[in-house]
Amino acid sequence: MDLRVNDLVWAKMKGYPAWPARISEPKKGHKRLHHYVYFFGTNNYAWILDEHISHHSQELVDAALQKKNVSSPLKAAVEEIVAEAKLNPPSVARQLALKYRKLKEVRSKLKAPKKKFFGVPTLQVHKKGRVRADPYEFDDESSSLPRVPHVPPTTQHIGFIGLGFMGRHIVRRLLETGHHVTVWNRFQERCDEMARRGALRAACPADVIAACDLTFCCVAGPEASKAVLFSHDGVLKGLERARKAGSPDKGYVELTTLDDATSQEIGEAVRFQGGRYLEAQMGYSTREHAQSGMLVVLAAGDPKLFKECETCFHAAVHTAYWVGSEAGPAAQLGLACSAVSGAVCAAVGECLALADRMAVKRKDLLDIAAVAGFKCALVEDKFLQPRQFLSGPSVSIRNQQKHLHLALSLAQSVSHPTHVLATANEMYKQARSQGYDRRDASAVYLATKF
Repeated sequence: MDLRVNDLVWAKMKGYPAWPARISEPKKGHKRLHHYVYFFGTNNYAWILDEHISHHSQELVDAALQKKNVSSPLKAAVEEIVAEAKLNPPSVARQLALKYRKLKEVRSKLKAPKKKFFGVPTLQVHKKGRVRADPYEFDDESSSLPRVPHVPPTTQHIGFIGLGFMGRHIVRRLLETGHHVTVWNRFQERCDEMARRGALRAACPADVIAACDLTFCCVAGPEASKAVLFSHDGVLKGLERARKAGSPDKGYVELTTLDDATSQEIGEAVRFQGGRYLEAQMGYSTREHAQSGMLVVLAAGDPKLFKECETCFHAAVHTAYWVGSEAGPAAQLGLACSAVSGAVCAAVGECLALADRMAVKRKDLLDIAAVAGFKCALVEDKFLQPRQFLSGPSVSIRNQQKHLHLALSLAQSVSHPTHVLATANEMYKQARSQGYDRRDASAVYLATKF
């Protein structure tokens, strides 16, 4: 049932008639399938099952008062909820939502029952049923690492290049789960911060490769990734030294958002020096995902290396999808995911700017859109909270525009028209020109408004 804090309802407790109440915010925790309600007239609180709660309506008021021997406390409670409803009537959008929900309930009762099927677990996705492969046997179908409660840390030494916002949070989670990590970043103070948490510091990327079995790279973009790889003391130099010292087979995992051509170029260079390569694109991943360990990784490349990264992915990532054994598809899929987010934010921002011109409240527009079937967590998170436009970004305007630019370049390489993405890209470029570079991507709304 669609219930929110402060909604007026009627709740039924065992041994009592349905009673006027209000949904309240619990002081401690939540109970599954229950709501914490305040009872009018008695000033008591209780956890009530979802199925024993009904939205307040005049029909329920009439039904309660028409009964014989209505108690005085119930009459007082009815008077309180009626007065409360007059003082704080629900918004137009909320009224529409409740009517729409009731209509759906009536329709569902009239429909013939459908056959039920067993659901597929969300953390183990396959296009078709198949026998689980051995640990290092992969095919080219999409699959994911199974999610288990606890995975002991690997005994391999982990390297990490790049300590931006995403990188720092990933390294913190690796350290918290007992991994041995060596870090490098061009800003020394960020290495110092990780060193205080237990990481080792390296003087250059080549030293990270030399000291570690698996090395992750998470930098600003394709150009930064190439600089780390091809510089004088870069990744390739470290792989070359390891190969000559009789320690080939180093693993290199690229977390940076890349186009497929750059990823393939990096993969070829790494393999040429005897290393193994895995592209692990984070698709549409926000700062909140990094902080809460809810990142989604799309991986392609060396299948054995993907398996070796399991403990690292379990430490810092919610789900890791295996896309294929050739580098490129994961980068393409990651850019497509980010492009969807960018296009949606641009379209919603433009519509909200139009609503402002018509003096329509932003919340009412989004509520009505949700009632009509366009209920999107991304939109609610970014546009229902005005602070998003001004505070620290989830995904910045600058990064979103860079991802759209890469997606457009990908489309250009295969001669595919992308009219909507091209327009959205121009909107983000306009927002950047107006000084919104470091604002959240939802600030594209401000660029179209003013």
